[in-house]
Amino acid sequence: FCFAPACRKGVEMAERLAHEVCAAGAADPPTLLDRSYYVELGKVCGTAAQFPAAMSICNLMTNSVEGGCPMELFDFLIIAGVDSGEPLASRDFYKEARRALMATPGRQACLRLLGTCETKELGTGFVLMLMEHMRAASTLDIEAYCSVLQVLAGLGAAKHVTEVITRMKQDFPGQVPIEALNATLKVAVTTSSRFADVERAFREISRHGVEPDAQSYNALLDAAVRQRKLTEAWDVLSDMLRKGVRADKFSVSILMKSLHDTHDKRVQRRGIDLVEKFVQVQRQDADEILFNSLLDACVRNKDMVRLESTLAKMREYDVKPSAVTFGTLVKAYGQLGDYARVEEAWAEMTRTKVGVNPVTYGCMLDACVKCGRLDRALEIFETLKEKKMHRNTVMYSTLIKGWAKARNLQAAMATFEEMKEEKVHCSCVTYNSLIDVAVRCNDMPTASRVLSVMLTEHEPDLITFSTLIKGFCALGDLKKAFALAKELKSRGLQCDEIMYNSLLEGCVHIGALRSGLVVFKDMLDARVAPSNVTFSILVKLYANAGRLDWAAQVVSEMPVKYGVQPSRAVYSCLLKCCVSHNQLPLAIHALQAAQEAGSSVVDQGMFGMVVQGCIAQGFLDEALQLACAGFQRPADTADNPRWKPTGVPPDTLKDLFEAIAASSSHDGQGAQRLEDAWKFLGFLQDSQHVPKIHLMKLNAALEGQTSPGTNQGNQEDQNTFGDQGMVGTGPATAGMNPWGQPDFGGMGQGGWPRDPYGMPDPFAGLGGLPTQPDPLLGGLQTNPLDPFNPFMGPLGGFGGDPLGGFGG
Repeated sequence: FCFAPACRKGVEMAERLAHEVCAAGAADPPTLLDRSYYVELGKVCGTAAQFPAAMSICNLMTNSVEGGCPMELFDFLIIAGVDSGEPLASRDFYKEARRALMATPGRQACLRLLGTCETKELGTGFVLMLMEHMRAASTLDIEAYCSVLQVLAGLGAAKHVTEVITRMKQDFPGQVPIEALNATLKVAVTTSSRFADVERAFREISRHGVEPDAQSYNALLDAAVRQRKLTEAWDVLSDMLRKGVRADKFSVSILMKSLHDTHDKRVQRRGIDLVEKFVQVQRQDADEILFNSLLDACVRNKDMVRLESTLAKMREYDVKPSAVTFGTLVKAYGQLGDYARVEEAWAEMTRTKVGVNPVTYGCMLDACVKCGRLDRALEIFETLKEKKMHRNTVMYSTLIKGWAKARNLQAAMATFEEMKEEKVHCSCVTYNSLIDVAVRCNDMPTASRVLSVMLTEHEPDLITFSTLIKGFCALGDLKKAFALAKELKSRGLQCDEIMYNSLLEGCVHIGALRSGLVVFKDMLDARVAPSNVTFSILVKLYANAGRLDWAAQVVSEMPVKYGVQPSRAVYSCLLKCCVSHNQLPLAIHALQAAQEAGSSVVDQGMFGMVVQGCIAQGFLDEALQLACAGFQRPADTADNPRWKPTGVPPDTLKDLFEAIAASSSHDGQGAQRLEDAWKFLGFLQDSQHVPKIHLMKLNAALEGQTSPGTNQGNQEDQNTFGDQGMVGTGPATAGMNPWGQPDFGGMGQGGWPRDPYGMPDPFAGLGGLPTQPDPLLGGLQTNPLDPFNPFMGPLGGFGGDPLGGFGG
């Protein structure tokens, strides 16, 4: 009988024997064997998964054999049913034991049977009945309670879980283990769609005076990931790593992939930090999938330093790169424009014969195009043809993008024709790329023909319209650009910031201030947030119309009215327009506003631009004042030991000093100005903010005239560099302000006027900016016409004067 279950013949023998002995026992008179024989035969049938035969033997023993069927056999058959994947057979043996012996099977058999109840075949009712039977038999200890709770939690029976925990507290006061509390957490995870419920169940564990374990934390992490509560998920992972709790690698991998959907750089950097720490702490869980997700996150965050360190960690942990790894690397180096590294990664991939497939070929094509190596991209494409590998839509579209960068419309159209010959599907991206080539080549008729073909296969998207609008705006054809914008809106598409910026650029191109302001108003009405790029274009729009006062006013209103902090680019654009239009007072005020916005906004070029403008118009005193201001310490950097002055470009300083030297004999105040310049040069030497080579050039620029100041040194030592640095002919020191900077308040006649921020204001007598009505919306009344069609007739609210409607 021990041999019987080992082969099919033995199973058949066991079934036949069971049938024969049962038939003999039912005969008249019955032929009964020894009780131990039936027990052993029943075990053989159970091991052979012959449960109907085993049940027949149990019934025969119960009805005909002295002593009946022992509980030993029922326990054996219950466990055999569980091991054979027959939970319903195990339940039948359990019920037969209760009927025949009026007792509950043993604890081990009950626990094994309990473990099968999560299949829902046995149901919540059977679980509760089994628990009550074990409780009556005094076999329901804490471990058994925890098993019951885990099963009920898996079935989502939240109400019963609470009841069982209450019963357990009554039976075992003060002994609620973490396994029982994890059951409540599991119920919350499986039944609630609100992460707050899961968090509440997690906090409930601590209220019982029990520390959450790895299962608790991973349940919370899994719930956060599944419910897309990504910030909370990263918080949980951070807490786990800090407390040394082992995290589930599958949840971490899913969480890492979620970084694809966010554009927040802080979230991306934090995610990379945490996963890097996870890799260090749980080295054995750092597999190729997790490393690839980490590499991809580094690429998206453009963090090449971390990408290289991740690669080094892969080699250290002996994790073999896959096709995805090489594709990610090629893509990363392509985005960086590092063609040498692209070829290096490609060579390693082909050498190891890992990942050479159409996907990685596509990555290589894209990288070559991004690096400007269209010739190499064509070689790769020809290799694909030679190997008879599939060339898909993405590959052809990538080539067309390459022709766009090369501005080769003829070659792009030839590639398009090849696609049609090869019967490769032309996607919306393909047509958009073709339109982009035509726009770059200023061939709008061809772009329009491509659009006509596209309409027979695809609905144009926002990129289609934006590209065409950009092309017509670049050619100054605003009428067609506005018509396309109107068509876009009629198709239910939402105009984005890029498209509005293109329309505004078109208005700048032809000097259409009114049309540009209508576009901007429509942008605000559509709740499309303007960016610093938008306001830079607005500045140019106003400048072209000769209304730089409005440009300055709009920039000053950006933070409060539009919620946008002016960037360096906006201020630079405003300064450039002011200087080019000889509006130096406005340039000075703009420079002051930039400094008030923060020391990080102002750069050397901005100071240099205004100083050069002052030099060009002969305002040398003001130019010198501004140059000094470029080296003064703003108030918001008083506590920063690493502060460095914004400064002024050395070439600009040289031009200024040459102009001052040349004008010293032609100007009544030239002598004083020259003395001030020597003082400033002495400060530059002492502060060591300007390299010595430039100081020598500045010194030479001033040497054309001798300062009226005195010098205690020998004449032969003047204008040379000694151990103490530069020795000039003019005064070498000046008074110091509270930050240890030079105070040139005594220079000139009556000193240099300063505003409350310490900024020299040579135009202080002009007062502040003139108060103007709102240059954007104040003069625009309700216009009955479509705001995107300003060519249909006179616009309401503008008045006879082209600028009258704006309060001018």
